[in-house]
Amino acid sequence: QSYWGKNCVQQLGERKLITGYPDGSFRPEATVTRAEAAVLMLNAFPDAPVKRNAIIYKDVPANYWAAKAISTASQKGFFSGYPGGLFQPNQPIPRAQIIGVIAGAKNYSRVSNPQQTLQQYFDDAGQIPNYAQQAIAQAAINSIVVNYPQIKQLKPQQRATRGEVAALICRAL
Repeated sequence: QSYWGKNCVQQLGERKLITGYPDGSFRPEATVTRAEAAVLMLNAFPDAPVKRNAIIYKDVPANYWAAKAISTASQKGFFSGYPGGLFQPNQPIPRAQIIGVIAGAKNYSRVSNPQQTLQQYFDDAGQIPNYAQQAIAQAAINSIVVNYPQIKQLKPQQRATRGEVAALICRAL
C-alpha cells in the first residue's frame, strides 16, 4: 500500500497488462528478466507492427515458457539478441535496456544531440551505454523515465524492478 508506484501497478493490473503472483502479492522490488520484459511489452503494445522476420535464438528452446513471446517481441523490433544468436531470457534486464525498449515501441522523434540531453536530465548520464543513449534521451524528453526517489539518478546499469517497469509502461501508455 505504501509503494511509490502503487497507482501504476494498480492501473496496469486493472487493464490486465500485468499480473501478480498466486499468493496475491506483486513484489515490486523483484527484478524483471528479459523474457518477462518480452511478455510485458507484448501486453502493453499488442498492436505494434511486425518489423522483421523471426529470429531463432540458440538459448531459447521451442518449449521455453516465453519462447513465443520472445519471438514475437523480436519480430516487432522490441528486442535484439546478443552476439552469437543469444537472447539471454533469464538475464535480469538493466534499466537502460528496458527504457530503450519502451521508447523504441513509442517511435519517438530522434533527438539531435542525445548526450547533451542526457546530461541535462541525469547526473549519471556518462554510465548510459552508447546503444541506449538515443532512446533514453527520447524517453526523458517525453517524460516516461521514472527515477524514484532520486530523479537525477538514472542508474542505467542497475537491474530493473517489477515496480519500475510497471511505472515506465504506465507512463508510456
